[in-house]
Amino acid sequence: MALVQEAAQLRAQGRGVEALAKAQEAARLGPDQPDILQLLAVLHLEQGDPKRGLPLLERAVQLAPNAEKLFNLGIAREESGQWETAIAAYEQALALDAARSDIRNNLAMALAAVNRLAEAEATLREVLAREPGQLAASNNLGIVLRKRGRLDEAQTLYAELLARAPHDANALYNRAMLAFEMGDLRTGFAQYATRFAAGRVKPLRFGGPAWRGEPLYGRTLLIQNEQGFGDAIQYIRFARLVKAQGARVIVAIEPALHRLFNALPWVDQCIGLVGLPPAYDFQVAMMDLPGVLGLGETDLPGEVGYLPVLPEWRGAAQSEAMAPDALNVGLVWRGSAAHSNDHNRSLEITALEPLLSVPGVRFHALVKDLAAREKRAIATTPTLINREAELEDFAATAAVVESLDLLISVDTAALHLGGALNKPTWGLLHAPPEWRWMWEREDSPWYPSVRLFRQPHPGNWAGVVEQVAQALCRLVG
Repeated sequence: MALVQEAAQLRAQGRGVEALAKAQEAARLGPDQPDILQLLAVLHLEQGDPKRGLPLLERAVQLAPNAEKLFNLGIAREESGQWETAIAAYEQALALDAARSDIRNNLAMALAAVNRLAEAEATLREVLAREPGQLAASNNLGIVLRKRGRLDEAQTLYAELLARAPHDANALYNRAMLAFEMGDLRTGFAQYATRFAAGRVKPLRFGGPAWRGEPLYGRTLLIQNEQGFGDAIQYIRFARLVKAQGARVIVAIEPALHRLFNALPWVDQCIGLVGLPPAYDFQVAMMDLPGVLGLGETDLPGEVGYLPVLPEWRGAAQSEAMAPDALNVGLVWRGSAAHSNDHNRSLEITALEPLLSVPGVRFHALVKDLAAREKRAIATTPTLINREAELEDFAATAAVVESLDLLISVDTAALHLGGALNKPTWGLLHAPPEWRWMWEREDSPWYPSVRLFRQPHPGNWAGVVEQVAQALCRLVG
């Protein structure tokens, strides 16, 4: 038990790696001890490793079920993308301890993740009936109201919440996201930095003085990407404005974007997110740039078609893949399974059959890491060819997209790439949409060449695909 106590103390001190080592030692000396298994699992979760934590919690619950173990099991299943079984774990936990509002809050947000929004709202209102004004439930209710498209109600709720707790990081962050969804980009940009205090993103990789608008002439600014590829493609446009102030601009980003961003005239150097960076005077998160610059919706889109395509990026296979007598259309039906919302934003290739039947079109599959079933579907679809081998990085992908007549993509990095290239691009949006696409509108202030096709309600991809197929028929003529 001494090792368990040491591990718990180290965890409380924020020394997670050391705590994990102690807990692992305790588990070796006392295998199949449910409390040790639970502690070890929670430490794995806190280190971002749900795959190791999940089986430990499954075993701990099997040995000695209680509300706390089931609660942690629900968290592990959530972080593993197992939403329905996470809901089941939370419900079992509440059956053992109905008074736990933290379990009820987690249950509500798991329900919301699979678009069981009415149930999520009812669950949160039950928490607030028991504990009026509870911050966590109030914040979560605002999120659910936003997902249900009831933006005015969410706005009222956040105003009341911030009147009671003006410095609550989650409320400030949620209000920023609501501002984005309502098209108030100036407010969203100004308040979006609260995502760090709210724990919605990891801390920046590199430290040093944060840029808060100081003069940049003759100085070096390190811009750090802290989110996804699509976010980086969307926000790299703002680096042009700091370059115009006379800064040397270094961008810390994943290697897949290096060639593409190094070709931008306002980027002096791209570096990775590991190792020691070159010397710099200030650093800033990429998605904080418009907030520091004081920008708003009237400053978009900025330069149209801001990503270049260099001749050397074009592969020899490109001309061979094109159909000279047909419309050449790129197709991206899913993103990375690692994305927390991939279960909503992506669809199966089989759902695209009405689209793939449109005559006069050659479709180009632009999806990486194809599953065996997807490769079989492509091989048996005469109008669809596989371009995966050419998608070496985003520069190579940009060259492929530029050569096409149209790109059709779900809400993943490819959608941003098409828009940033000013290529005619049709976005297939799940419901509820991500903040950047706002609500109801078919266009985007971010990308003038993008047209948006939206699910009428969550999960209804058939309606979207049929709508896109009809639009494509009209385009082909």
